Parts: sequence; C-alpha cells; structure tokens
Amino acid sequence: MGEVLLRIAFWMVSGLLAALFSATAIQAKEAETHNQAAPVIYATVWGLTLAQDGSGFYNEVASALLAHEGDQASYQLMPYKRAKARFLAGQGDCLYPSSIDVLTAGGHVGDGSSLIETGQLFEVSTHLFARPGQEPPHSMADLKGKSIAIPNGSVMAELLKGAGATLLGVNDESDKARMLLTGRVDLMSGMMPDTGLVFANLGEKVPAFDPHFSFLNVGIALVCHRKPETEALVGRLNTRLAEMREDSAYQAQLARAGVVPAHLDEEALNAIMPAAGADRTQIRVAAGRRMPHLKLR
Repeated sequence: MGEVLLRIAFWMVSGLLAALFSATAIQAKEAETHNQAAPVIYATVWGLTLAQDGSGFYNEVASALLAHEGDQASYQLMPYKRAKARFLAGQGDCLYPSSIDVLTAGGHVGDGSSLIETGQLFEVSTHLFARPGQEPPHSMADLKGKSIAIPNGSVMAELLKGAGATLLGVNDESDKARMLLTGRVDLMSGMMPDTGLVFANLGEKVPAFDPHFSFLNVGIALVCHRKPETEALVGRLNTRLAEMREDSAYQAQLARAGVVPAHLDEEALNAIMPAAGADRTQIRVAAGRRMPHLKLR
C-alpha cells in the first residue's frame, strides 16, 4: 500500500513539474517574441557628444526621449558608419540622431516615403571651421585645394563632391577637432551644438566659420523604416516629445549644451559658450548613473 502511495505521489509531482516547465517555456517564448518585435534603434557613436559608454549630450537626450519605453524599444550603440550602413541595409528599425532630409540629401534614400520620423528634438546646422588664424570659407569656390576633415561615412562626402578639396574621414569628433587645431587639415566640418561642446571640452574656443555658409540646417529626430511597430513607436515618442518641450529642465539641458539660434558667428557663440570647462557647455552624467532608460549593447 505504501509503495502504491509513493508511486502516486511521484507521478503527481512529476506532472506538476512538467506543467511548471511548460508554462515557463511558454512565458520565455512569449518574452522572446515580444522582444523580437521591439524596434531596434541604432545610435551613431562619434565621440564626446555620443559616446559608446552611454555618456554625452545626444545619449542624454535619448534617455529623456525613451524614458517610458522600457522593453518596447532597444537602444543599441555602434560606430557611426556601421550604424548607418546597417540601418540603410534594413538590419535595424531606427537611426538616431538623424532626419529624413539628411538621408535624402546624401542620396542614401529616394523620396523618403518608406521612412517615418519623430518631431524634431532640436535644430542643428553644419558648417566648415577654419584652423586658428585662418579665414573661413564663404563659398564652395573657397574650398579648392583645401584639406577638410569630415566624419567618416558622413553626408558631407556627398555634399562636398566636386569642390576640389581633399576629404579625410575621421571616426571621432575630438580627433577631428585636434586635426584642425594642430594644422593637419585646413578645415573641418562640424555641426552645432556638437562642435561647441567638443572645443569647450578641449579648452579651446569655437574656430572661425561663416554662419551664412552652411550645408545642413535640419531638425534632429529619430528616423525609422515605416512599418506598424515603428509607427507605434514614433507615435509614443511624439507624445513624450510634447511633454519634453514643456519641461523647463529639458529646455535648460538644451541651453547648457549650446543649442542656440542659427546664424550666430564664432564670436557670438564664444560669448555664450566660454571655453575651458564652463558648466553650461558640458552635459555630464552623475556618478553611478549610466543612462537607466537606455538598453546599451
């Protein structure tokens, strides 16, 4: 009798364990399926302002934008050129920071109808900066015979084609700035506010440039391949963006980074973005805080 009861108990426990393992497997499968559906955002690492370790101004802005996403989106940091190449090859869902206008201007996409983007986070402008003591260019004609450092894989390679200049692709924005400061190149392309942040971090003033000779004046956004999952993501992020625009802390964050009106020259910029470590020009991550809302991979 005792042996029979033991057998019954054994089979009951075995059944319970089998049911438990089955339920766990189903939950794991559901979680895997859910994560697979979560849009993957490629963030284009290029140095100080968007660093691989999750620090920098653009990562801070992404952290605020994705604050409520949880596991509904996956934020992956990778080198600029690789991130853009993978996105354009359809291996990722979204690209940040970017815009449809930038991708179409560079000839990477056609009319942009297959893409969707969030509202603009802020506006950036791209200029050519001269090495110390030199006059900045004022037109394409001034570029002939010049050497220009540009971000590796940047749309600037396409925009400067035919200018008669030698273009040098650089992977890190601080290295690009040092090339200009040491005279290794005549000019460097750079976006504002990024360039102001980089030179302030180096303890240098913003180099001379012509604010009216610009290549891209666009609103920075998150761009995605258009499909149901990304349309839902963009909808949620636009709701979040509306909240951020009303948030005085976010506006202060932009001001500290030097997001300023267009058409200011270097003297005006240096007046409000003093070099050598001014607090307003450097977004820092507090000790022990590493972008809690970002899924870094």
